[in-house]
Amino acid sequence: MATQPTNSQASRGEIRVAVARLLVSLGIDLNDSDFVDTDRRVTDYLLEHFPDKDEDPPRSTTFPTDYHGIVSLVDLEVDSICPHHLLPVKYTISLAYIPKGQAIGLSKLARLAQWAGKRAVLQENLTSWLANILQTALETEDVAVVISGCHSCMSIRGVMQDHHRTITSEVRGAFEKDAKTREEWMELRR
Repeated sequence: MATQPTNSQASRGEIRVAVARLLVSLGIDLNDSDFVDTDRRVTDYLLEHFPDKDEDPPRSTTFPTDYHGIVSLVDLEVDSICPHHLLPVKYTISLAYIPKGQAIGLSKLARLAQWAGKRAVLQENLTSWLANILQTALETEDVAVVISGCHSCMSIRGVMQDHHRTITSEVRGAFEKDAKTREEWMELRR
C-alpha cells in the first residue's frame, strides 16, 4: 500500500506537474502569456491550504492572571479554502474564553485562528476544532467560537450572493450553561 506524501518541499514538484497536467487537459496552453507560471502559483496556493497534517498548532504563551471575566477577540479575518470545491472562503472569527488562572497572549489567540483557518476544512469542523484548541491551550472549559463565512463556492455557482454568510458557533462551559455569560459575550461581539 502506497503512503500518501506529506505536503513538503519534496512533493512540491509532483504537485506542480499534476497541476500543469490538469491545465493542459483543460485545453490551456502553458506558453500563453496569461498562464506562464500558473502551475507554480496554483501549487503554492494549494500547499498553503493543505499543510502537513501532523503540524502542531503554534505554541501558546500563557501568563498568570487573577482575572475571571470574559476575554474576547472579535472579527478576525481569515482566508481559507473550501474542501469540496477548492475555492476561497473568507471567515470572520470571534473567540472568547474565561481564564482559569492563566491568560493567553492576544497575538497568540489571533495566530491560532489564522493557523487553524488556513486549512481546507468544513466550517462546522473548524468551529469545534478551534474550541478544542482553546480548551487545551488555556486549560479551561469556558470557551466560545463563532465563525461567519462567505463561501465563494456558493456565490460563484449562483447558489447565494456574496453578502450572504454562513454562521456556526460552539459554546462550552459557562458560555453554554449560563445564559448571562452567553448574553454578555454576544453583547461584546456587537
